[in-house]
Amino acid sequence: MQLNNWIANNVPQAYRGLLDYESGAGWVSLVNRLLKKLEIKGLYNTTKKKERGVEVDSDYWITPPSDMRQLYKVTNPFDPNNFFTWDNLNGKIKINRSFSKDSDPDTFTLSEGSTTTIKINDADATADLWNEYLLVLTDGTYSGETIVIHDTAAADTGTSILTFRHAQAGSIDSTTGYLTKDYLMLKYKSTFTTMAAYNGEIPLDDKYEDDLLLFWLLMNSVDVTDKRFPTFKSLFDEALNDVKNEQQTPAPDQARPEPIPWPRQEIGHDGDGYNNYEIDKDWD
Repeated sequence: MQLNNWIANNVPQAYRGLLDYESGAGWVSLVNRLLKKLEIKGLYNTTKKKERGVEVDSDYWITPPSDMRQLYKVTNPFDPNNFFTWDNLNGKIKINRSFSKDSDPDTFTLSEGSTTTIKINDADATADLWNEYLLVLTDGTYSGETIVIHDTAAADTGTSILTFRHAQAGSIDSTTGYLTKDYLMLKYKSTFTTMAAYNGEIPLDDKYEDDLLLFWLLMNSVDVTDKRFPTFKSLFDEALNDVKNEQQTPAPDQARPEPIPWPRQEIGHDGDGYNNYEIDKDWD
């Protein structure tokens, strides 16, 4: 559900006007903070593993994708078992052995771009001609972006339709670009997925869109000195524990019991002289 609709349907009217949507402390920001919290606790995977084709500069250097968080693998897409090792140096990826990009790639005029396809002025268009090539955009909103081609089909006379391996975030408006097979494939974890707009879909499973999200928003909509804050926090903590128990339950018909905190003991008490405080204070 869209965030604005969810708030209208679930947040009590008295609280809806306490925050706006767009500011750094607004409803959108609060949802993003919850997403990050759940990800850190391993309860919800809001990151994505991605692959992206990239060219190599000066035989060794790769500019990391803007959304790269952690790099897993560098390979030659036409020889997937051909791995490269790398170092992260000077804000770039340096591969362990040289790999040259094409100094004179085939350039084309582009048109009718969408999120999944684009047309090129290919006078010798044949089926599958550009499969697995890398399209590098050289103008427009997405200038500099790279797209791996999954399929090639001849269209009208002198043109060809390229289908992307992965759908793009927006329709491609570039009118110039080139195709190359001299590129490497990065496999990586992308940066944290966030909400950007109040009318965007909440990127949470439905089971999180009940008490957990509601009490998180209510708790953070009031000041910590507000007498309502402890109540909302207690309700949020209870909802979070419910999610933890459900996530870690071995089978649907089995319920994992609530964890019991270890008792605090001071040195010299109960005759054992053992201090559990350091363990207890971090118990989760």
